[in-house]
Amino acid sequence: MRKTSIIALTLALLMFTSSAFAQYTGVISVDSVEAQPGESFQVPVRLSNNNLAFSALTVPLHYDSDFLYVDSVSFIGSIMPETFGGLVLLEPAIGKIKITYLPKMDGQLQVPTIDVAQGVVGTIFFRLDQSAPPGVIDLDSINVETPINDSMSIVERVDLSDPSGTIVILPADFIPGAVKVMLPTGVNDGDNSGLPQEFALAQNYPNPFNPVTSIEFSLPQAGHVELKVFNVLGQTVSTLVDGFETAGVHRVEFDAGSLPSGIYFYRISHSEGAQTKKMVLVK
Repeated sequence: MRKTSIIALTLALLMFTSSAFAQYTGVISVDSVEAQPGESFQVPVRLSNNNLAFSALTVPLHYDSDFLYVDSVSFIGSIMPETFGGLVLLEPAIGKIKITYLPKMDGQLQVPTIDVAQGVVGTIFFRLDQSAPPGVIDLDSINVETPINDSMSIVERVDLSDPSGTIVILPADFIPGAVKVMLPTGVNDGDNSGLPQEFALAQNYPNPFNPVTSIEFSLPQAGHVELKVFNVLGQTVSTLVDGFETAGVHRVEFDAGSLPSGIYFYRISHSEGAQTKKMVLVK
């Protein structure tokens, strides 16, 4: 009898959820990128077409490769406000990455919500092994139901919570991503202009460093550039560039002599876009 009641309640809740949020249009997607063996790179997870103020978000992802490693997940530049906390679960043994947004109640009576149409949920920092063969590594969602007993089970999937935090809402769509492993060709395209062809932020060198490191970035066209360094809490610890820069390759030094050892992120913003990378200070 108890099992029947639980099933009936579950069905009623699902029917209510479906009718109450039948017009939800939000889409969760993972970027697809190209990378070469031995390269470190980043893959953003995005939310788009959102038409709901939500109070929680869960994005469990899976990859199947012995040549792909996850370094970390950053919320810098994401849609997560200060009223929320971000949780990251990494299980490299099974190729699992789980990103979760949870509200910080801090004694508040009303549950905080996020109401944005689109933006980055989080940025995953990957590294390819030097011996990675050419091919495609899928970055897909997890949708698994694990029974607890005869009448209950836990479902792990991409979902959101309504403003009250009591109703689960599924995205209108999930778009998986992929890492396309490319071997270097060594072919010159014949462009002798001397200017960079792409907007790019290079990995700092040396890394790890103590206490000074160099950061290089390439601009295909002139414009305003902002280059900042953040700690793991997303707080700005240094502004390295904030002004007009000409097209070309630029290099700046970051002196972390007054900062404690740990992981830091540096982010560049330009009319061509924005990029973030991780560095490690070891004293």
